[in-house]
Amino acid sequence: MQLEPPRRVTLKDIAKSAKLSVAAVSMALRNHSSLPASTIKRVKEIANTLGYRPDPVLSALAAHRCRLRSHRSVSVIALISNWSTKDGWLKSSGAKELFNKASVRAKSLGFDLQHFWAHEHGGFSNRLGSVLEARGITSVILAPAEGDSIPTTMSWDPFTVVSLEPPSVEAILPHVGINHFANVGRCWSELNSRGIERIGLVTSDAQIGTAQGQCIAAHTFSQSRSAQPSDQVPDLALSEGGEAAQLSTWIKEHRPEAVISATPIHHLFTQELGIMIPDTFSYVSLDVTAEEDELVSGIDSSLGVVGETVIETLSQLLHRGITGCSRSPVGTHVTGAWQDGLTLAVSPALTPCS
Repeated sequence: MQLEPPRRVTLKDIAKSAKLSVAAVSMALRNHSSLPASTIKRVKEIANTLGYRPDPVLSALAAHRCRLRSHRSVSVIALISNWSTKDGWLKSSGAKELFNKASVRAKSLGFDLQHFWAHEHGGFSNRLGSVLEARGITSVILAPAEGDSIPTTMSWDPFTVVSLEPPSVEAILPHVGINHFANVGRCWSELNSRGIERIGLVTSDAQIGTAQGQCIAAHTFSQSRSAQPSDQVPDLALSEGGEAAQLSTWIKEHRPEAVISATPIHHLFTQELGIMIPDTFSYVSLDVTAEEDELVSGIDSSLGVVGETVIETLSQLLHRGITGCSRSPVGTHVTGAWQDGLTLAVSPALTPCS
């Protein structure tokens, strides 16, 4: 005898038990901000007691219908930067590519991506939150901070927010960013495959803190695994002013076989210091698109992919009705693509015989 499968608990069953409409139950299960927290909690408890489980087929259909509706009713996504100048972030390396790719992807999903400058509204303040709410904007992307993160008094509860790079600890939010750790590891792998072990890392005091921290951590880890203590080269953090002189002193003192750079400095070696690369040492950049020379070896950070991914992440959170901070936010890291160039020495084993 064939047994009948158990009947699936529906939203209608929960609504009947909770004495609410089906629409209200659906909103409560998606943590909709328009409902009281007590109502959301009560509905979820009833759903759990009844054994409710979302139907994945119906959820996919609902999301598809939302995407179709969004094409007919365009919503604005605010990409907010808080740099010292209005276009400061937009002029930073790769930001224009990221913004353009994000804009195209947003448009394909029925959104209009607009840049906002938080600085003119007092930073991440209650005033900025009021401006966004007055314009009916509930979707926000946070640009990376300029240097150290700035404290915020703004409540993120009414907004669906995704940060570019991990945000400060005071705002625990979903984020999409570059996989700096993997990118540094790829550089080490390429150099080690050519028998190069004395590798130095150059960063800049002016760089974004989170990115620089990840680069240093990855370099220290790779160095501890691949290089003997005698081959370990101290990191160099360039301070503003006299960068060429700082590089010259560091090179003479530590004599690295290769330099991994988290800041575009290839031109300083070749133009100001007159160093022949890769004859003197190999040079690998963690951001080849920022270098003046297009033939530099290293990592293309794929910031266009980051831009597309942050829009897709935000869209998914919107469809799920998720707003504000999270105890355990999800982070997506995009690994860059390796670019061959002319600044990486050829391994003796790979050199053609004469």
